[in-house]
Amino acid sequence: MNYNLELQSESPVVPSQVDRLNVKNNFIVGDVEAHNKIGSKINGKSIIAGDSASYTIRLNDFLISVANVGTAKTITLPSPSTAGPFKIYLIKDASGSAATTNITISPNASEVIDGDTTKVITANFGVVGLYTDGTNWFTA
Repeated sequence: MNYNLELQSESPVVPSQVDRLNVKNNFIVGDVEAHNKIGSKINGKSIIAGDSASYTIRLNDFLISVANVGTAKTITLPSPSTAGPFKIYLIKDASGSAATTNITISPNASEVIDGDTTKVITANFGVVGLYTDGTNWFTA
């Protein structure tokens, strides 16, 4: 399923309903050509063993890679209302150790993720995609 995305559109595309997203017929998000065209416009954060046990996601983050960790980590999401509807984050266990050192994803305050107070990555090399409706968070 392909969708053309016009940046000035007032009807946002729901990420969980998109298989492939064609942006202005220039590239398909997720392919190598897309990375080459937008490269540094996608911000990421790599969390390593020496980093704090917790990390609060910044609004301009997209990919949070948890690598070389020896202890469990907690990733805190920004407020959904601040992030805005359909903001997307990917959180990945890049170390392959989430089965023994879990990665806990927590909302900012009283918000929920798919109705739960946290989402935990417990599978080695697991990944969680999240998006917001402006009020709560959902897995994609």
